[in-house]
Amino acid sequence: MLTSPASGQPCTAPSSSGQDYPFPKPHREVPIIIGEW
Repeated sequence: MLTSPASGQPCTAPSSSGQDYPFPKPHREVPIIIGEW
């Protein structure tokens, strides 16, 4: 079985062109920690 680790933090943010998110604005930001046991 082959696995490939993902490095870095994915980020979803509106572009600087002034366009908004393609979904309703979130009420707050919550960090999500992805780990492997």
